[in-house]
Amino acid sequence: TVAPEARLKTLLERINELSETKFGGVIFKRHAKTGDILSATHRFRATGRSELLMLAKDLARLTADSIDTEAIRKTLGRSKSEKTGSLKVLENLLSAKVGDNTAKKTMSPLFGIYELRLSDAHLPSNDLDQSMKKTKIVTSAPFVVQGFQMIEACSTTLGEIAQILGTFEDPNID
Repeated sequence: TVAPEARLKTLLERINELSETKFGGVIFKRHAKTGDILSATHRFRATGRSELLMLAKDLARLTADSIDTEAIRKTLGRSKSEKTGSLKVLENLLSAKVGDNTAKKTMSPLFGIYELRLSDAHLPSNDLDQSMKKTKIVTSAPFVVQGFQMIEACSTTLGEIAQILGTFEDPNID
């Protein structure tokens, strides 16, 4: 087996390769800090609740914050002025192939990670629990295990996104 931390870079690159081939542009914008963020993204950082939330922040920086919404909107034939967030825009792209329910289920862990990133200990306990559930984190587990579960959920989701993108045949999905 391969650690989920090790799969992150490969999966992000695979998704970009597929989207360039299928749609003519990348889904995840490349930036100078990506390598540093990937290097710092590991389960052993999650030694407490605040460190777990910092890990969520880095995963969100690699995913939600890096999504090229304009490129996806162009692929979908949508207006640049549309106010839909980055994760929802990616979900809409996946919906074009697999339907709304499957796309929503696929994207749920990334939405959970983004919510955890935003929480920074400010979410009410009930909302935090819901975000942990979306991210498939068992809150009774040690924090290092929760960190593993978060990275695993992210990696698995990226793998599912890559699989769905691989099924697009026609670059004109309208």
